[in-house]
Amino acid sequence: MSRFENRLPPENINVSKNNLLLEFVWLLAGVALSVIALVGVVYVAGSLLARHIPLSWENRIADALYPRAMPEDARSLTLQKLADRLAKGLILPQEMRFRLTYVDDNEVNAYASLGGHIHIHRGLITRLNSENALAMVIAHEMAHVLHRDVADSMGGSMAVGAAMLLLSPVIGVDGLNSLVGFVQDLTLKSFSREAEARADDTAIALVGRHYGHLGGAREVFDELAAYEKEAVLLATPELLSTHPDTLRRTNLLIELGKTLNLPLEGRLRPLPTDLIKAEK
Repeated sequence: MSRFENRLPPENINVSKNNLLLEFVWLLAGVALSVIALVGVVYVAGSLLARHIPLSWENRIADALYPRAMPEDARSLTLQKLADRLAKGLILPQEMRFRLTYVDDNEVNAYASLGGHIHIHRGLITRLNSENALAMVIAHEMAHVLHRDVADSMGGSMAVGAAMLLLSPVIGVDGLNSLVGFVQDLTLKSFSREAEARADDTAIALVGRHYGHLGGAREVFDELAAYEKEAVLLATPELLSTHPDTLRRTNLLIELGKTLNLPLEGRLRPLPTDLIKAEK
């Protein structure tokens, strides 16, 4: 007859031999990489879908969202004339257009929106000293329109937002939700920096051909660096920014100038009179 014993289990039988902190770090890294891959795929899919929206549709939507400046707005018309001159150096798709609007406030900003609407704020113009520099700002925003960056960004962001909304009940943990949101933000900013760098290249080439030198582009980047220093923005790492590092943009300007055989300096044209009066 067998004899049974009531033996105690070995000590530490339920203690893992692996480093739990290291396993947790690897888990977070795996989640982050998975989210980066997911966000990238979904963003690209949404962008490609938005890119195929007919320009005529985008123009109608934009006109409803951004009413055209009134004809008597001389400053908007001055900006429009400069954009029209620059546009002669571009090959544009049918129905693509540029609609310039002067925004009378102190914000140092310029941006492109749907349907080729480009908004230039007085606060930015007051920091510029030449038509060449203003042309560089306008050309940069025109490049966003040409590349359809606005529609791409909206389509990609909406697709990512929808995907994250569907996944949030699955994730279900506040900490992981925060991680997913952080990684999503970094990924979208990466796409934004790529679009900004591409717009810089197009604008530099366009302004360089138009004026025969890159003095205006250099002025914009120098002024941007000065503004960042005043606003204490230099401490923001490029990874956390929607725009490339200003020093890097300046260095790329120098390299592109060599490639295009365009001098970095040249005769600068004065700002249009009505825009100078608007500064005061």
